[in-house]
Amino acid sequence: MDARALLTVALGVLLGVFLLAFPDTAFRLRALGRAPTTGRGRYGSENPAPGWVRWLIRFFGVVCLAVAASILLG
Repeated sequence: MDARALLTVALGVLLGVFLLAFPDTAFRLRALGRAPTTGRGRYGSENPAPGWVRWLIRFFGVVCLAVAASILLG
């Protein structure tokens, strides 16, 4: 296995674990670099992600881990 494949696996595992462990943080990162639209509160102080969004983010984390595993085993 070459270095590019190992790097791909490592990044896939890191992203997958991050999405599984911290779905609210991943949800808040979508607004990184944008100005607040409501004009109140500090950056990142909005409500946490709804339940279905957390599960969707976790699903993408599992997909990242599955792709990394298939590259590693394939």
